[in-house]
Amino acid sequence: HTHMSYVRLKLETGRSHQIRIHMSEMGFPLVGDLLYGYSIKKMRDMGVSRFFLHAAELGFVHPTTGKEMLFKTPWPAADKVQLHKFGFSDEELSK
Repeated sequence: HTHMSYVRLKLETGRSHQIRIHMSEMGFPLVGDLLYGYSIKKMRDMGVSRFFLHAAELGFVHPTTGKEMLFKTPWPAADKVQLHKFGFSDEELSK
């Protein structure tokens, strides 16, 4: 996987940039995230034009009804093509 890992993270709060900041502080910036430490050279070498972060699930309690709401969406097709080029399988991406 060319020195990268596919990770699934769960947010504890809705703070802006939470995943990006914490991953960068641990020494693992998101692929293509120039704001938080990813190298432009690595991006060029990999043929990447933006950073890779996908909200696969979004859940919250509806403020009026109190009903739990959950929305799920797969990776966009173009992103999956790039992830396959990185060496990740459909099985890894669907976990």
